[in-house]
Amino acid sequence: SLTIMIQYEFALRAVDVRGQWLETDETEGGVIRNGKRWQDGLTWDMFDAGLTTMTKLISKTRKSLPEPYEFDLTAIPEIQSRLLNIRPNGRMGPVILAQRSGGFPYTSSGWSQAWARLRKKAGIPEDIWMMDLRAGAMTEAKNLGADPYSLRDAGQHKEVSTTDRYSRARSDGANK
Repeated sequence: SLTIMIQYEFALRAVDVRGQWLETDETEGGVIRNGKRWQDGLTWDMFDAGLTTMTKLISKTRKSLPEPYEFDLTAIPEIQSRLLNIRPNGRMGPVILAQRSGGFPYTSSGWSQAWARLRKKAGIPEDIWMMDLRAGAMTEAKNLGADPYSLRDAGQHKEVSTTDRYSRARSDGANK
């Protein structure tokens, strides 16, 4: 649920929170498992010591927008509180770990299964997908009067037209 909160509140892609597993020659550092290296997800070094800010270079736009974003965690006390409860004496490496993987980060399919379990438990309709979180965040912000350029920046997009595709008129279920 922490992953979902971070994705929604900061309009991040799932891959920028949970990470992804990519093929590797295993000569590179990091978390390696079954010939794949984990990257792009949240790591503890992205957070300041007091867990008041998170600094993240967005994976999809790292070439066109190479400056990291800084997110204010004090604006969302629930996220800050949940982060404080995770491994208080050993905050290193990936932040979001799959409970069923023996302490490794989620795979894409593992995260889809976890999302399905959480969605069912919360009573969210099956036609609401993980990718709807970003669209919901953008739509809510637009409906509350957010400036198009602020929305573009929040969505980590290069062009406002890209952001407009996220915040278009959608079904009430997806918008909620």
